Amino acid sequence: MSRSVQDLYTRYRTELKPLVAEYESENEMFVSSWLDELSQMFDRVALSETECKPVMQDEQLRIAYAHLDSAISDARKSVMASKMTIIEKFRTRYNTNNLSSVDNGRFIGPFLALEKEVRYAKDTDQVLAYGKLSEMVSLIQRNRSSILVNTINSDSKRMTVLKWLVTILVSIITAYIISLLW
Repeated sequence: MSRSVQDLYTRYRTELKPLVAEYESENEMFVSSWLDELSQMFDRVALSETECKPVMQDEQLRIAYAHLDSAISDARKSVMASKMTIIEKFRTRYNTNNLSSVDNGRFIGPFLALEKEVRYAKDTDQVLAYGKLSEMVSLIQRNRSSILVNTINSDSKRMTVLKWLVTILVSIITAYIISLLW
């Protein structure tokens, strides 16, 4: 196997396969357009092996690399979209005020900074945006229990008054029932 083909397979194994595995684990599905790119890539590799002229071999490998690049780009975009969905659901469920005391205030600063970096990088540097989105999802997952506890404890004032009134009402009803039984 030529050095160029080995490099192609190395990129396939180290860049594309992890993205595909990540997407499949998060979404339990496979995007069929990736299969098309991969089949075309492998077809070009096979054609390069059958060509007699080195120029034609190089051309077939150049096309194979283009298909691999396309598959990697598509996979990265799909994984990024999946991560954005996770983050959007998180943002709609929890407001910034409730998150300010998570991990003694050490959660919200990095989270908002990463969010800002993603906003700037997502249209210009796909690899950087992917990395920052991964950091955001990881930050959310590391602090999940603290976030849940914090949001439970940070009910609105109306909710607190309502809980207080319900507690009083239950106490009065319980006291009335007990007094009837004695």
